Amino acid sequence: MYRKLAIATIVFILFIHLFNRTSATEECFANINDFNDGYCQCEEKSSEVSCSINNVSSDHIFWDAFGNITGFPTSITVNVIDFEVSYFPSSLFLNLPLTVEEVKLKGWSFESIPEIPVAIISQNKSSLRILEITGNENLTAISSFAFSLINSLHRLILSSNSLSNLTANSFNNLIKLRDLRLDNNKIVSLPEKIFKSLKHLGNLTLANNEITSIRRETFTGLSSLVELDINRNKLLIIKNDTFHEMRKLKSLDLTYNFIDTIEQAAFRGLVALESLDLSDNQLRHLPNGVFEYTGNLTLVDLKDNLLTKLDFDLYKQLPKTTFMKDNPWVCDCSLYIHIEKIIEWNIHSKCQYYADFNENGQAVKPVTMLFKQFAEKIEKSPKKAEKCLEVMKTIGKRSHKVVNYTASKFIKSSSNQLMPFMSFIFIMLLLPGLDN
Repeated sequence: MYRKLAIATIVFILFIHLFNRTSATEECFANINDFNDGYCQCEEKSSEVSCSINNVSSDHIFWDAFGNITGFPTSITVNVIDFEVSYFPSSLFLNLPLTVEEVKLKGWSFESIPEIPVAIISQNKSSLRILEITGNENLTAISSFAFSLINSLHRLILSSNSLSNLTANSFNNLIKLRDLRLDNNKIVSLPEKIFKSLKHLGNLTLANNEITSIRRETFTGLSSLVELDINRNKLLIIKNDTFHEMRKLKSLDLTYNFIDTIEQAAFRGLVALESLDLSDNQLRHLPNGVFEYTGNLTLVDLKDNLLTKLDFDLYKQLPKTTFMKDNPWVCDCSLYIHIEKIIEWNIHSKCQYYADFNENGQAVKPVTMLFKQFAEKIEKSPKKAEKCLEVMKTIGKRSHKVVNYTASKFIKSSSNQLMPFMSFIFIMLLLPGLDN
């Protein structure tokens, strides 16, 4: 008897659940489901409405149906399939329920985002938080003040389009925006002060574009930015004070560009920076002092560049977690003296060790070895340090500087007392060439 009662109770609960779910679904589907040129579907509890459309005109009754949704949707997605719909769906915004916080437009074919009229935004301007417009190969331009009346937006996603024409006022008045994504477009240049209104922006993604240059004026106004991603562009140079206003920036990604020059004060102002990724560029040299403005750095990635050596003082500015793999490093004394600091994260990193010099003083017979092997080689024979000193003396004579120190002062066992002297030596050394 109790078993039958329990089964009956379970069946009743399931019936009520299915009835409520069906009722909610039917309520959301009213006036919008199964029209000729597409289909709309409501997720459970009517929180999300997902539509797929074909050839729907801008004045189609379909758009009016959004105003008749009697549920409480918070997210609306409109996908265009197998057809080019070349107008901006202003009517959708005009009829949005007040509960909607997110709108996604995917696969459309309009060529620009116009300034959205007051009438379209007035009734839901305080509720819309997220606007996503993606997968539109025809979208090349954003008009001035396009989003200025949707100043409630927290996230604006414009990824995977063909954007190339932006104005200085394209993002004007988005005072609450926290996240702006412009990745996977065709942006070549950014107008000066284009982000000036985005005082609260925390994340900016510009990856996978064709940007050739950035400067201080590019990022005016971004005082709250925490993450900046500019990877896979065509940058060549990072100039002084480019990121000067970004005093809260913690992560900067500059990977996969063509950067061959970084000016000495390029990172000035980045007092909160923790992660700097410069891998996969064309860097041959880093200026001494380039990291002196970034005292909070915990990670620097220099992999896959063309670096052969770093100045002695530059090693001291690098954090312990510094990746150096896949550069044509030269095994010199500056590298050796800092080997213990960097070896943990560079177990597989290698350098070119020059075993001898010709009569003109040019290094010959390069041998590739791991950083660790190089350190062990130096430590095994004081004569190698003596030969290093000879090379240093040669350099000193060429610059009319006479050095009168003995090789014994160069040996590591005396390093605690002779660090000032060693610093002077290591700064000047090309080292290489330390075989008997």
